[in-house]
Amino acid sequence: MPVGDPLTASQKQALEGIYSFDVGSNDFGPMGVVKWNSREYMTVLTEKDISYFVLRAGQRDSVFFFEGYWQSQNSRRSGRASFRVPLEGGGRRLMGDSSVPSPVLLEGTVDEGEGGSSSPVVLRYRWPVRREVLERKFWVLAHRGGGKMSDPLPYSENSVELILVSERYGANGIEIDVRLTKDGVPILYHDNTLNARLVQKTPMLGPVEEYTFPQLRTSVRLLRGELIPSLEEAFNAVVYRTNLKLVWLDLKTEGRDLISRIVPLVQEYTMQAAVLAEQGLRDTLEIMLGVPSDAIYDEILRYPSYTSLPTIAERSLDKARTLHSLVWAPVWSSGICRADNATARSEGRRIFVWTLDDPHFTQEYVDSFEYDGILSDYPMIVAYYHYVQ
Repeated sequence: MPVGDPLTASQKQALEGIYSFDVGSNDFGPMGVVKWNSREYMTVLTEKDISYFVLRAGQRDSVFFFEGYWQSQNSRRSGRASFRVPLEGGGRRLMGDSSVPSPVLLEGTVDEGEGGSSSPVVLRYRWPVRREVLERKFWVLAHRGGGKMSDPLPYSENSVELILVSERYGANGIEIDVRLTKDGVPILYHDNTLNARLVQKTPMLGPVEEYTFPQLRTSVRLLRGELIPSLEEAFNAVVYRTNLKLVWLDLKTEGRDLISRIVPLVQEYTMQAAVLAEQGLRDTLEIMLGVPSDAIYDEILRYPSYTSLPTIAERSLDKARTLHSLVWAPVWSSGICRADNATARSEGRRIFVWTLDDPHFTQEYVDSFEYDGILSDYPMIVAYYHYVQ
């Protein structure tokens, strides 16, 4: 990783934009988007095979350097990546010499796996991301905290560790799955049962809800070795260790008063984030309760002052209206429902769509300007299509 002075805010801003692959287009496609998606990491988003680079930057004298890795979600290829900005290829501009008109070049190499051969890659700055795109409030939402287990990710789905790196994939929000343990602790876990898809071999079988939180912490590890986190641990990580702007809670446990157990946590951590935002230490954060089923809908209706709860109604627009939901979230396979979308928007609701993973349809839905956010296992391709508009 780079050892040197960190880049300034103005240098980071100068690097952001749309680039062409002068060299490397066969592997990564014709264009790339350079974006600082977290406090320390620069991401290069590309279209071909949903490939992306995650790089850390440094400056030493007149040299700007970027080191990290690249990953292709579709082809499962990956390796190390290294770039430099040459002095006469944008380096002087980054140092404050505005008299030099040359575009920024990112010249580097990528390799593939341990011992793999290196290939040259050159990215040339073409134009900035359009102001209208930057000013638009659009949520790139990472499913299950960043992606599902079948994808080549470094950490398990719904782990704190994955939440902490989700911004590097272009996300500015996450969706996480919430269940209730036998002793009433809200935790992050997707499936109904402890199973080989999600956890390492364990003598514990059956529904997660049949075990206490101490039992799960003692005897269960997620597939890549992490602990099953409590919802409070996840909130703490989001508020204090990321700049994520939205958390969508997909509520899984039904019939056990889940709402009354998580609402105080939602309120507490929303307030903590607001205090940090007032101090300029992070962006504002919204934490919203998903309403994925009729059972959860009925439970919310029983909650005092339920219309004041920040909800995402995944069912009918009528249910969104009854709950006074901030967001209506239809499933993407129902198509671009322009009439219903117009109604929801006229009522002051945002519109999210879930769970959209196909790149072709992702581009169509982004370009339609019908949606305020897209939930996907591949936030990197959602972010790419958003920024290249």
